[in-house]
Amino acid sequence: MYSNDPFQNVPAGLGPTLQKRGFDSLTSCQQAVLAADLQGRDIRISSQTGSGKTVAIGLVLAEDMQGSERKKRSGNTAQPEFLLIAPTRELAAQLGQELTWLYETLRKRITVVTGGTNIGLDLRAFRRFPDIVIGTPGRLFDHVKRGTIDLSQVKAVVLDEADEMLDMGFRDELEGILETTPNERRTHMVSATFAREVLNLAARYQKEAVLVEGENPKGANTDITHVAHELRMSDRVNGLINILLAEPDQRTLVFVRTRLATTDVATQLTAAGFKAFPLSGDMGQRERTATLDAFRAGQVQLLIATDVAARGLDIRDVTRIVHFDLPENPEAFTHRSGRTGRAGAKGTSILFVPPSGRRKADFLARATKIKLSTQPIPSVGQIRDASEKRFRDSFLGLETLAKNADERTLKLAESLLAGQNPEEVVAELLSRMNITGTCEPKHIQAPRRATGERFDRNKNRDSRDRKGRSKESADYAAFQVTWGAQQGADPRRMLALVCRRGNVRSSSIGAIRIGDHGSVVEVRRQDMQSFEKSASRPDSRDPRIKIRPWLEPSERGKKFPRRPNFNAHSEKKGGFQGHAEKKSGFRGKRHSAR
Repeated sequence: MYSNDPFQNVPAGLGPTLQKRGFDSLTSCQQAVLAADLQGRDIRISSQTGSGKTVAIGLVLAEDMQGSERKKRSGNTAQPEFLLIAPTRELAAQLGQELTWLYETLRKRITVVTGGTNIGLDLRAFRRFPDIVIGTPGRLFDHVKRGTIDLSQVKAVVLDEADEMLDMGFRDELEGILETTPNERRTHMVSATFAREVLNLAARYQKEAVLVEGENPKGANTDITHVAHELRMSDRVNGLINILLAEPDQRTLVFVRTRLATTDVATQLTAAGFKAFPLSGDMGQRERTATLDAFRAGQVQLLIATDVAARGLDIRDVTRIVHFDLPENPEAFTHRSGRTGRAGAKGTSILFVPPSGRRKADFLARATKIKLSTQPIPSVGQIRDASEKRFRDSFLGLETLAKNADERTLKLAESLLAGQNPEEVVAELLSRMNITGTCEPKHIQAPRRATGERFDRNKNRDSRDRKGRSKESADYAAFQVTWGAQQGADPRRMLALVCRRGNVRSSSIGAIRIGDHGSVVEVRRQDMQSFEKSASRPDSRDPRIKIRPWLEPSERGKKFPRRPNFNAHSEKKGGFQGHAEKKSGFRGKRHSAR
């Protein structure tokens, strides 16, 4: 008789557990591993990221758990029945978390052992005789050599992200671990791609393995919208700030190339007022775990990570991925992007494309078969319009809000309005609230060069004046500073100097361009007069440094008889230092200020 129960074939009575967890049905990957002709076989699982591969492998292992009884054991050596090997500490921890809730009714003891933690904690956990051990190759092989883990009773081994483990150079450790397991065990592999090296390992340790494909691993995830933003390297942090301001409520995962960059970008975003945490291999395991837990729980909305976070991590409700640095290859692009758009949810993957990276971005799009939509970074005007709309929408129920106000607040409102123009009072309050967001949006110019059909060089032409400058730069006034790179100036020190001398906040400062013997700083026009007045006063700390309004060469006349030698060393916008840029009045070679 036909049954409508989607969990009727789930082994070990785990159907109610899945339903309790919120599953309405199984993914195609999870359904595929439960096919009758796969029972007792070695399996190779390949499917899209976010398609439920971890639960799928958990269901496969549950087949071997049915009818098994816990054996009495003695001593201090672990003798697990099931062994799972993962490339990273984060993925191993995630496997442990997923299998813990999945096997809750089976009462299986699960232990996770990874590098970077006190090995004494592993030994203490082994004394509880875990049924399932999950770990990274290095730490597991260390226990095998120490004799603190005995794999002679293992019924099944799982190599999760096998391609990644081989890429990371763990072949010797994997072979050393597998050689100590029984020949009659089942061996399962989960891999994004089964390249020749992975297939060679599989052929050696698997027996008549069957390939199981769920959602097409090579196809594009249609739940992810891919967007490319063309911008200079020096504008990436400002671009990220504008993206965060435009849609502030999205949980965002930002990928950078190096460990140092995680701290650098997180520090700059924190200085701008955002709550951003770094995640990299330099961090201790406890700190990494705490950071991921805070991100999962929503206590932190912004995480800056290296590719260590791209492989296999299941962080729910990540709605936006930002590739701050271009991915190394299509596989890395797919895994990074796959951290959003999971389990049917919608997500956005944003690619920052510098002038030198346009061909690579085009290649990544072709190789991963995605549609890459090229769009400008949200402008200052767009961000302010969106912020004002959100603020207005929050007051649609103003009558109800007024009724809920306490008497003290109502009296204060009455006193503020007494004898005043209500519109002016509200305008003053709004200016103090800074409804735009965490900080002021940044002015970003489109890069000058653009090549390739995918990236339209004429897209932003109508937003620029005859001199090629962004029309939004009209909101800023330029000031000359008699301090350059030869005297020790750099963007960070310059920002601190002009804020102190001009008595303004960093949000009032636009572009900072450092020359050899002088520099130019942009200041918001609404702060220009007070800035000029404060900055022109004598300063005992830096008496030789003068700050005065910038004049174009044609306007200088006798006031500036000598043209300053501006060889552009670096540029800073909103707290970010980056590559040099050739500007009007700036001549010289390009190189990084880092």
